[in-house]
Amino acid sequence: MTNLVTFPGLGLSFEVNRVAFTIGGMNIYWYGVLIATGIVLAILFAFRHCAEFGIDGDSMTDVIVVGVVLMIPLRPVLENPVLVPAFDNVVPALFGALGLKYFSKSPKIAVVPVLFMTLLCVLVPSMISQTSILIIPSGALALAIGYVLFKKGKL
Repeated sequence: MTNLVTFPGLGLSFEVNRVAFTIGGMNIYWYGVLIATGIVLAILFAFRHCAEFGIDGDSMTDVIVVGVVLMIPLRPVLENPVLVPAFDNVVPALFGALGLKYFSKSPKIAVVPVLFMTLLCVLVPSMISQTSILIIPSGALALAIGYVLFKKGKL
């Protein structure tokens, strides 16, 4: 089965097979491959930088294993339909928390991209649903502003 993936704001669309590959008659889907890749990269990053935070790698491994084991009995609770609205608000809440740190640390860099993206979403309301795509030009704008300010010696 294939799915049509579209990016209306960019005018792109293409078909993707849901199954990445098959092992012994068991289908491995793309979302599983992407999630597993993200987890592996996060663990590698954590192991590489755990000493900077005074965390022992073995202790971190223990916490990860305990967390995975505890997720199994909690799965029915986490999949409860009553919690769906809460999980729908987790990503915006996390971006808000990250945004506060970003603003307070370097307001010179943060103000222009946020104002630009806000103005874009007000003038083109269909872009509101494309926030995951808008993060890329917003980040590029912030990097460009940071580079210019750094070269001018204002950072």
